Amino acid sequence: MDKLVSQFVLMAKPSFPDRKLFNIQELVQETLLFMESQFIIKNVSAQFLHENNPIMLHADPLQIKQVLINILQNALEAVDEKGMILVSLESDLNYVKIRIEDNGIGLDEDELGQILNPFFTTKENGLGLGLSVSYRIIENHGGTIDITSDKYAGTTMTITLPLLQS
Repeated sequence: MDKLVSQFVLMAKPSFPDRKLFNIQELVQETLLFMESQFIIKNVSAQFLHENNPIMLHADPLQIKQVLINILQNALEAVDEKGMILVSLESDLNYVKIRIEDNGIGLDEDELGQILNPFFTTKENGLGLGLSVSYRIIENHGGTIDITSDKYAGTTMTITLPLLQS
């Protein structure tokens, strides 16, 4: 109940990003390291592909880390033992794309159409707030989340963020 109330409050109150300049590759690496024990317990492989040059992002690192944790947790819960999660980064002069792919159970068209709605969940014990909170955070940063999925074949979430505050 506490988790539900705290996530609902987070979603309901306006949260302005506390923007700082940081290396997004380092933040993704830290987040994957933070979640490493969960990957090991479930025997899931996580890979991280990125450019060699640092990608500097002007955003709220704590909020972006929360989004990554939410999406990685969903991917982890979607894959079976010995599943695979691939995180990749690519950028141009204006944007960075963070792509998180899994080979899990995927979503059908109906689920895909509702997945960002508050309180919609495909999990038995889920609250349905993680992705809607993540969507709101990304939207507050001037970014987008695109989701593609095939039932029983996996899901890809692509977060696109502007490199500089507009």
